[in-house]
Amino acid sequence: MSKADGVASKAKPAGSVPERPWPIRVAMAFAAVAALTLVVALRRPTGLTEPTIWAEDGAVFMAVAWQGPGELFATYAGQFWPLQRGLAFLIGLAPATWWPTLLYLTGCLGIALAAAVPLLRRGASLFGALPYRWLLALLIALLPGAFEAQGNITNLHWWAMAALLLLAAMPAPAGKVSKAAELGVFAVVGLTGPTALFVLPVALWRVLTSDRSSRYLWARVVVLAASSVVVALAALVGGRADGNAASVVDLPGYLYVKWGGTLTLGESLMDSSDLTAASPEMVLAGVIIAVLLALALVDIRGPSWIWLSTGLAAAVAGALVGARTGDPGSLLEPRNMTRYSVPLLCVSMAVLVRGVARPGGSDSDKWRRVTAAGGLILVVLGVLGDARLPAAGPATDPAQLASLRECYDGRPPYAEAVGCPVDVVPDGWTLVVLRPGYEELRSELKPGLSGS
Repeated sequence: MSKADGVASKAKPAGSVPERPWPIRVAMAFAAVAALTLVVALRRPTGLTEPTIWAEDGAVFMAVAWQGPGELFATYAGQFWPLQRGLAFLIGLAPATWWPTLLYLTGCLGIALAAAVPLLRRGASLFGALPYRWLLALLIALLPGAFEAQGNITNLHWWAMAALLLLAAMPAPAGKVSKAAELGVFAVVGLTGPTALFVLPVALWRVLTSDRSSRYLWARVVVLAASSVVVALAALVGGRADGNAASVVDLPGYLYVKWGGTLTLGESLMDSSDLTAASPEMVLAGVIIAVLLALALVDIRGPSWIWLSTGLAAAVAGALVGARTGDPGSLLEPRNMTRYSVPLLCVSMAVLVRGVARPGGSDSDKWRRVTAAGGLILVVLGVLGDARLPAAGPATDPAQLASLRECYDGRPPYAEAVGCPVDVVPDGWTLVVLRPGYEELRSELKPGLSGS
């Protein structure tokens, strides 16, 4: 174990802990992911009882699900989305009336898989004993500020980025099959959106602070570096669909509210109480940010500082590109734009749990644990306040979905139709499946504006 791992000088070496038979380990892994998926899904019961299709889930990804896997590396907003497009292709094999429910459950499963990363045996090197790792898994599954990022595949890459930030700081897996599978995950997820750009620094930190002779750790860096080049070139060539850019002067307020405020108060309380960055209650946001920065400083040999740095970079980049041009207030709208902070919020939880879990008997270690425990207490209100999420919108019309295949096949009365529309949420977004022979018109459709 390297000094960088920072947990467990008192812990037993991994080799001294007998491994359970692999069937038991697989069963336990499935049970853990199933339990976390249930926790995530029950945060928004309407996702099961009144399922809806969210934004790009329909207008971008499901719209081309019937065109086959050839769309896997099509760009949208100047980025590749193989994760979402692959999932959409698989969901498209089911009847269209199942799509809203399958999209919701797939989104919840993706979050559960991200939350389960600390439960890996390798997670003990970062987060100590299993109870601490379960605490972190539940904090991620119940992450505050998840209104627009929960239960859809559109924003799944933010959760995947958070998972890779944690995974990249862990030691290499033991078996060859596990290493190959993990490299595949890094490649696919790294090419999705801007993920590779922000995970690469953590992977590089890991190899430079541990075993520099590890071929696997270097292979991980190479995969992420190659993905970063592809991602950067795609962005330069394709550009953003909207051409938006927020002002740098808006970012401190965005981070204060969407990072500190979301962690300590949650979006629901901030929205219902009309809180702003200047509200007295928002002093808690400053306190939790100070706690996190302090924990990062005392963990300078560990991953806390690189996690927060990359999480902040991802949040800033997302806000700069995603905000509506000329409308700085859009960054602070309730239940909006927080998706860019999902990786930052997740690694913040990781820093708090790591601060409590790391052993040590010195006075500074005791103060560090007390500080981290205080930080965990501060986030309780945010977690509980946002534990139950409101409906994303009205249920997608089953009649429109039921007729989608008939329209696509050109059955009466759709023989002359060019595209087959389905209204999705938020208002103004429309899923348009173009009929065979009209696919070239896809470039003329602007997602979210009913094909205009």
